[in-house]
Amino acid sequence: MAARVPMRGRFSRTRLTTLVGRVRAAWRLRAARTGRVSDDFESRLVWIFGSPRSGSTWLLQLLAEHEAVVPVNEPLIGQYLGPFLSDFPGAVASDLDASNFTLSRIRRDDRAHIFSAEFSDVWIPLLGKLLRGRYLAHAVRYPARVPLSRTLVVVKEPNGSQSADLIMAALPRARLLFLLRDGRDVVDSELAANIEGSWVTKEFPGFAGIAKEDRLAFVVQSAHKWLWRTEVVQETFEAHHGPKYLVRYEDLSRDPKNELRSLFEWLEITPNAHERSPAGSSGMRSTRFLKPSAGRRSSSERPSPGCGVTV
Repeated sequence: MAARVPMRGRFSRTRLTTLVGRVRAAWRLRAARTGRVSDDFESRLVWIFGSPRSGSTWLLQLLAEHEAVVPVNEPLIGQYLGPFLSDFPGAVASDLDASNFTLSRIRRDDRAHIFSAEFSDVWIPLLGKLLRGRYLAHAVRYPARVPLSRTLVVVKEPNGSQSADLIMAALPRARLLFLLRDGRDVVDSELAANIEGSWVTKEFPGFAGIAKEDRLAFVVQSAHKWLWRTEVVQETFEAHHGPKYLVRYEDLSRDPKNELRSLFEWLEITPNAHERSPAGSSGMRSTRFLKPSAGRRSSSERPSPGCGVTV
């Protein structure tokens, strides 16, 4: 009889731990729904901005291997906040500039527009409450392998980077990670991904791909989009008072171990215990994501020596 008591105790403790975890999760979800999310959680949101085809998927995969990271892949909130005018039928990208390249920018002085500048004192705090609540709920339902107090929610948002200024205005304590890649390689990669017969045509229904006669127009628009996104993220980076970090794709591709180590230091996280190398080694384990995946990237995505961009 005496031998069975410890077994009951262990079973009871397990049930108690499970119950406490469920209660804590329910309480946090209620906080997310009611908008009562702490400022501390906002400081553990990390936004990856830049442009599509800049290595952001690879970077997110690298970070997602860490036990403290909850990855969020392309929520597209920036797309909803700022749709490109050049995507509208008949629009010409070269006729637009930084002041009017999105619908939100061209209508910012229209008081009827939901994101009117006149009412930014109302909607920006509400946008922040929405994003904090949404990602707290995400971290609760899809938790990291560490307590929530140590969790980082890393949001990859290259396709919505044209709205980086609005997102970071709503989340001034969040971390901004600016991933920059040479615009020539970005445009080349975008074209390769969107031509007839490319992987994009196989993954997205109804998309036939860019025909040969339409390639020049696509390249022109893609180049403008890269420039607009880069300018917005650079201006947001300079204005942001919270934590911020700039990493170049070319540097990350050339020396991923050291670049990732520096990034971990900025994020204030250490490599997982099983990822630490023996003394005298590089300090990070070999990972299947140590080099960019070739599955959906053309050879043109490999940066040429010495290529760089000044913005």
